[in-house]
Amino acid sequence: MEDKMIIPLYDLIFSISGVVDMVDFKLKDHHEKVAYISYRLATELEIDTKDKKDLVIAAAIHDIGSFSRKDNLERLKFDNYENSNHAKRGAYLVNNFSLLAKLAPIISYHHLDWNCGDRQMIGSNRISLLSNILQLADRISLLVDNDNILANRDKIVSRIKEAIGRKFNPDFVESFLTLSKREEFWLSIINSKLIEKELKHFFVQNDLKVDLAGLEELGQFYSKIIDFRSSFTANHSKGVALTAAHLAKLCGWSDKEVKKMEIAGYLHDLGKLAIPVEILDKPGKLTKEEFSIIKSHTFYTYHTLDSIEALKEIKEWAAFHHERLDGKGYPFRLSEGDLSLGSRIMAVADIFTALTEDRPYRKGMKRKKVLSIMKSMVSNGAIDGSLVEILENNYSFIDKLRKEAQKLEEERKKMLV
Repeated sequence: MEDKMIIPLYDLIFSISGVVDMVDFKLKDHHEKVAYISYRLATELEIDTKDKKDLVIAAAIHDIGSFSRKDNLERLKFDNYENSNHAKRGAYLVNNFSLLAKLAPIISYHHLDWNCGDRQMIGSNRISLLSNILQLADRISLLVDNDNILANRDKIVSRIKEAIGRKFNPDFVESFLTLSKREEFWLSIINSKLIEKELKHFFVQNDLKVDLAGLEELGQFYSKIIDFRSSFTANHSKGVALTAAHLAKLCGWSDKEVKKMEIAGYLHDLGKLAIPVEILDKPGKLTKEEFSIIKSHTFYTYHTLDSIEALKEIKEWAAFHHERLDGKGYPFRLSEGDLSLGSRIMAVADIFTALTEDRPYRKGMKRKKVLSIMKSMVSNGAIDGSLVEILENNYSFIDKLRKEAQKLEEERKKMLV
């Protein structure tokens, strides 16, 4: 792997927003719309380019702390509550990712009304203004009806005008009213391809050069998002990451490739954000219908990472862990010739971790039973026998590594806000 990889900023940001959209597909394109409306408002207000970029990025991921349908129902109310928990969680998440940390205050206060505390400044005047532009864009987006946009624009304008001086800065509303007179503004809001074209052009000179440490930080950022949704899934991913990385090392991989494998392990269950928590945390056997829902998670892992070309290998290692050598896996029905060594390693690491770790409904299995199950899967054409042999020859050390990693993850979670 090269020391530096190029990741287009647009692709990264909307990959992250796609993670949030997975929680509730009814909100598809919500972040894209809010980002675009923020961009148009900032342009109309003649906000300087640096602040406009920060605003648009914050808008694209503003609900990153929302991880349940209950959160979504609350934040979709026009007269939403001021102490929004998902906004605070979102600020915490981005504050722990150096690339996005400066956006934390904007996200934290994007549900705060303009007249809160007699219009007192929160953090700084710049933060207060950018947060309120974001709030206005968010509220406009919630009122948009894709089917009758031009017919309904007067109702939207009227609803926004009712909140002048209360929820929204009068100057910002004035700029919105100017925009609202243009049919192209409304038609653009509901045109996903046009939004993508304009925002990509806006970010065209903002590609990121990411080294291995930056890539690892990105992987940890995604894993923290998983953490907030399901603490059990995060714990599992930690075990898989360390197990897969050590198997890769035993296969003679370079330090850089081993680190990429570890990152893939953190991300392999990213698609479980699309699965209802009630199914993820069910303390017993899943029904046939529930299992069919679970099977979709690797599909969403793949497509969440698919837009970032620099993550191509990591995406495949992460997303193919339920494929089988005999072609009977899911969701792509790939077979032996389609599955790289990295994908095979991840499959073995995932199964090993699932069998050995404690689950809500059972204790982790002992060595003899684990190896019996895995060798049976080799015989049935599911997983790579050579990797199971490496695992068996290094079982005690790998299991100890897995246990310590998950114990540390458990202790870290207790320190989360």
